[in-house]
Amino acid sequence: MVVISPCDSIEARKATLEAAKTDQPTYIRLAREKSPVMTTEGTPFEIGKAQIVFRPTEGKKLDAAIIATGALLYKALRVAKDLETKGSMFRHESFNH
Repeated sequence: MVVISPCDSIEARKATLEAAKTDQPTYIRLAREKSPVMTTEGTPFEIGKAQIVFRPTEGKKLDAAIIATGALLYKALRVAKDLETKGSMFRHESFNH
C-alpha cells in the first residue's frame, strides 16, 4: 500500500494525479485544517522520493536533519529556521511514500 501525506493543496493535487497512475492501493492523508501553501506547480513531486525543503546557510556545519511530512512540514520548517537563527544547523526533508 502506498501512503501519501501532501503538505498543501498544490501537492495534494499532484498526489491525486500520481495516485491515479499507480496500480497499487493508495491512501492520501489530508489535514482537516487549512495548511499554508509552500509548493508551486513547478515544485517536483514523485511518490517515494524525499524533497529537501530547507538547507542551512552555505558553509555552516550540519548538526541534524528534521524529517516531516504532510501538514506538519510547515511547522517543522519554522522550527528549523528558528533554530538556525540560534546557531543550530538543520536540513529539513519531506517524504511522500
